[in-house]
Amino acid sequence: MPGGKWRVFRDPIAPLARMIEQSPSMPVISTDADGNIDFWNTGAERIFGLPAKDVIGRSTLASLLPPASGDELCAALRTDSFRYGEPIHLEVQALTLASRQFWIRLNVSARSGRSGKFEGVVAIGEDITERKRGATKQAAIYAISAAVQSNQSPDELFRSIHKSISEILPANNFYIALYDRDNDLITFPYFVDEFDPQPRPRTKGKGLTEYVLRTSAPLLASPERFRQLVQSGEVEPLGQPSLDWMGVPLRMADQTLGVLVVQTYSEGIRYCEDDIQMLSFVSSQIAMAIDRAQKEESLRKSEAELRSLFSAMSDVVILLDAEGRYLKIAPTNPSLLYRPPDELIGRTIREVIPPELAEPSMGYIREALATRTTVKGGYTLRIRGQDVWFDATISPAGEDKVLLVARDNTARKRMEEALREAEENYKGIFEHAVMGI
Repeated sequence: MPGGKWRVFRDPIAPLARMIEQSPSMPVISTDADGNIDFWNTGAERIFGLPAKDVIGRSTLASLLPPASGDELCAALRTDSFRYGEPIHLEVQALTLASRQFWIRLNVSARSGRSGKFEGVVAIGEDITERKRGATKQAAIYAISAAVQSNQSPDELFRSIHKSISEILPANNFYIALYDRDNDLITFPYFVDEFDPQPRPRTKGKGLTEYVLRTSAPLLASPERFRQLVQSGEVEPLGQPSLDWMGVPLRMADQTLGVLVVQTYSEGIRYCEDDIQMLSFVSSQIAMAIDRAQKEESLRKSEAELRSLFSAMSDVVILLDAEGRYLKIAPTNPSLLYRPPDELIGRTIREVIPPELAEPSMGYIREALATRTTVKGGYTLRIRGQDVWFDATISPAGEDKVLLVARDNTARKRMEEALREAEENYKGIFEHAVMGI
């Protein structure tokens, strides 16, 4: 029988072996009993980025994995259950020779000879990078979305965003730059870097941050791309030179709020197009979170300023509706209220103060709303056993509300009464003196 045919019948698994050896999509690795790699197919070369000649006889499977995963594998390989046929399943994140991160699922089984003696292991891998990236991306989006709904301060939000981004890609050097349109300044409210200190607010120049703000487009600036931008006059070097600089615009509708940046200084960590696509994907959620946090912080500051203003005021400030119902009471001078605030809110003037005062007060409210002008008036209330005189202004505050500002003029009224009494006494003394003359 011709030799070719004989080989086919003699070795029927040879075609299958060749398929496994040349398969680019399925990494297959085997080791001898000492753990040294003795088979490394095309799929393993592709995912690990290492040719067979560099690993066969030179490396162990554990040495190609992150330390924790390598230790876990070595411990499992020593167990009796593995030696007697129970496979090991691992999902690990590793680095290629070019420092590209990837995820691989390994199914590791014992390899035995005809006698049943342990001869090594066979590991069949599956590249699960895309699946892991998708899950990680969704988790990051969920975390950022949760931050949008929370009441975090901007500082807390920025830390949450940094943590979420670090789950997606290396982000040891990370910052957020925001553009202050009112003052035409770039600020750096969150800045974490191995070398550079946090920059002070600055006007727009020719840095990479300004380039992304100006173009409103993502940028992956490798050393080559950065040199091109410098040579074209688009940017100028600033700070410690980075290896890879990656920035995405933070956009809300048609407005760019700022720029989110990650950068690396180490040859062991490089960014790629997949990374900038990932960062761009989550940037809209991040922009939304920052926009909300900024607005809430602005509101908190306004409220704090109002509280400070109110605390410096001695006037009574009350918001009333057209029916004279107490809607809001400013925390200015509670001691001048007819009753405590919680006994006033929701009730009407007619339900609270004496009728002889309630009706004139309602007249002021109706006049202010009808004329859309400020009305002045005065009244006296007995508070804590003493008569207190108030001068009041009632101003329209919307279609059906008024703002009442009442000032305690008791001291002036008492002084006026004292002067009037003194004048009467003087007048009586003078008249008696004239009659005596």
